Amino acid sequence: MAGPPGRRHPFLHHARAGHGRNTSERRVVAYSPTGVVLWVMSTPDTVNQPALAFGDHVVVASVDGTVLALDPATGRQVWRVRTPSELALQPVVSGDTLVVIDESGTIVALGPDGHEIWRSAEFPAGVYAISGGVLVVNERGASTLRGYDVATGTKLWRSWESGVIRSFSDLDGVALAYMDNRVKAFDPATGSVLWSVAPVALDLVVIGDRAVLATADSLVVLDRTGTETLRGHHGLSRLPQVTVYLASSTNSLVAMTSRQLFREVAA
Repeated sequence: MAGPPGRRHPFLHHARAGHGRNTSERRVVAYSPTGVVLWVMSTPDTVNQPALAFGDHVVVASVDGTVLALDPATGRQVWRVRTPSELALQPVVSGDTLVVIDESGTIVALGPDGHEIWRSAEFPAGVYAISGGVLVVNERGASTLRGYDVATGTKLWRSWESGVIRSFSDLDGVALAYMDNRVKAFDPATGSVLWSVAPVALDLVVIGDRAVLATADSLVVLDRTGTETLRGHHGLSRLPQVTVYLASSTNSLVAMTSRQLFREVAA
């Protein structure tokens, strides 16, 4: 997990201990780059989403709706916020604002010290992301898309998209939708479609100002205009039904299936 410039955050792992009992301990474990356990922090409920770097803290969100900001060096709780309902989706961060959407559809925007900037009661979200200063939300189980000003919570636009959106990402100021049968880019300021490409992607990750798609036999790199800038065969299983996972760091890209691993040093 990348932290703010000049400060390195530990690697965080969320675990559920207690050998599967109902009274099992929920915890977050921090590791150093060499794998040494730095600290262990108990959480109110299971944490299903990765931790996020937010200001000088790391933030974890538990299923019961609790959002915790922790000191990355010690695991000490800095602040805690509770949403009205459970949390199933990962919070998103843009600058000094963190946004969470709970299962009731309540959107809450928080500042670095945990204070509430704004909130809005809408419908439950399927996926959401912040792009170009706009919170882009796909309503769960529906074709509705909505855009909100991240600074104020003002609703900027509403549109409809018939395809199933698996995830939203920010690609250099473009809201990138990873869909069942294509990748589609939206203007976050208006909700209008900028471009669409139709490779069947098994996964997608944004690295800097590029999007990397894993197809059945290749890794495809796109820029913010949808132009293909690089394509290479990854050598993994070519079976489309095999799930491919992508992850990245500063200068490396890793693609893997349950059976094979591919690593490429980014140019």
